[in-house]
Amino acid sequence: MIEPLYKFKLYFPITKAFAITKILYNWGKAHLILSKKKSLNIEYREEIEKELAKVYWALDLINKLNLISIWDLVFTKKKRYTKEEARAYFYSILPKLEKLADQYEKQILAKLENKKYKIEKIKIDWQKILAYKEYLENKLEYLNAIEYSFKKGVILMVRGYIPKRSLNELVDLLKDKPVILEIKEAKEGPTLLNNPPIVRDFEYLIELFSIPNYKEKDPTLYIALFFPIFYAITFADMGYGLLSLVFTLLLKRYFDNTNNKKLFTILLVSSLISIFVGFVFGSLFTYPISNGLNIQDPLILLGLPIAIGVIHLTIASILGKKVFELIAIPLIGYITICLLLKMPINNIIVYAFAPLIIYSIWKNRLQFYSPFLELLSKLLSYIRLTALALATNILQIALTSIFPNPIKIVAIPFIILFNFILSILSGFIHSLRLHYVEAFSLFFQGNGIKYKPFRPKKEWLK
Repeated sequence: MIEPLYKFKLYFPITKAFAITKILYNWGKAHLILSKKKSLNIEYREEIEKELAKVYWALDLINKLNLISIWDLVFTKKKRYTKEEARAYFYSILPKLEKLADQYEKQILAKLENKKYKIEKIKIDWQKILAYKEYLENKLEYLNAIEYSFKKGVILMVRGYIPKRSLNELVDLLKDKPVILEIKEAKEGPTLLNNPPIVRDFEYLIELFSIPNYKEKDPTLYIALFFPIFYAITFADMGYGLLSLVFTLLLKRYFDNTNNKKLFTILLVSSLISIFVGFVFGSLFTYPISNGLNIQDPLILLGLPIAIGVIHLTIASILGKKVFELIAIPLIGYITICLLLKMPINNIIVYAFAPLIIYSIWKNRLQFYSPFLELLSKLLSYIRLTALALATNILQIALTSIFPNPIKIVAIPFIILFNFILSILSGFIHSLRLHYVEAFSLFFQGNGIKYKPFRPKKEWLK
């Protein structure tokens, strides 16, 4: 859900600029709106910018000289450091980096003269450098809030938004402070999503597409319900579901940051549902282990995904308050399944189409058929779910049949691994596509601004 916000204006004397801004910064719950023009000039800002330029230069040089390997980036356990530790390390390594920079220039000149010049390698604790960079960027962000506040004579004004639930907390925080606080309910503003823990991780998929705008519905719960099911059907196999689970747990062990954690939760939930769906289909690495659903049965291959598409798009129509689509999608879905499976169509359904056709003629004139074709194409897109599961099955059988029996036993694990990599990529992408392209067009626009609390970043700092 989207958190309701309050808009605030905070007036205080210039002499209290640092003290009041520090209170908001340490509180860390307000989203600030800064002026486009500087109101104040803080002298020591230039020193921080020069310091930060040194850090950027150092990181650029480290990248050019490949002083950090992919192995280090992937398998080094993430640590956090104090600003004192980070600064001390940076200045201890800076002379060595300057020496390497000279060697790098000599190497370039040597190459121009077709000569060789070797650069020495040194060990870099890159996490400490990133911690120092984060510390300096935090300081600049804090100074920006002061320099780009709104000035009226000797009074500064800070504008921004706070969550409704934090209103009393802000009032108590500024109690007995030399400030004037104006607050009103926000009619528009940045978007702050507030979902339960497991659902919250699916916000990652929403942000890949677009941030919801403040006035529309949050699609996070919608995608959290359907994405794992779509992902699972593209496997329809218990073995590949288990592989997906193992793959996710291995990645979770070696990659440790906030965005990755969200992605791992999504894959973890999707993998567990994939195992269950694979059990329903009675398939283990494409080999039947029970009398489950047969992916090659036309009712399953064509009827099941269209029925799921009807449910998925009908809910999207309800969320988007699309009355025409709400009525038309189940009717089109029913007729499509009947035609594909050569089943008789109930006359009542045919008669129910008449008002929809009349409405479409009145609205679209000669192109009255276009809304029906658009909805039909949306529903047919869902067949990709079972088609991918069938393709996984057929590809493994085809690749296995290439090898003679003695080699087949050795080849099968590699075939399964190759097939799994293709399946996990296509399953993830196509499950997203059905949301982004087919469903979101019915109720979700996006183009919102993400709520960014004014607070220090602590990815690398303690």
